[in-house]
Amino acid sequence: MPQLDPSQIAAADQSAESPPKYWAAVTPSDTVDFAASIGTDRCRALWIGIGGDIVVVDLAGTATLLKNVASGYLLVGFFTRVNATNTTATYIVAAW
Repeated sequence: MPQLDPSQIAAADQSAESPPKYWAAVTPSDTVDFAASIGTDRCRALWIGIGGDIVVVDLAGTATLLKNVASGYLLVGFFTRVNATNTTATYIVAAW
């Protein structure tokens, strides 16, 4: 069986399709991005513990209201923040 060199493993490890390595609880804020709150500039998914509305901020800085996101849903995308205003979902966890 051929072996991968470490650079190939590292590149595959960081792809959008690879599973996340880190998880952290999210405190929604209208001003504090993930870089300051959980130590990464973006996450690649959000786990919604208890469903409701959620306002996510994308890499371009655009806030989008997602209505009625279900409990236990893994919301996949690149986000820099979850806004507090109009977010009713709770127990949100970021993955990256």
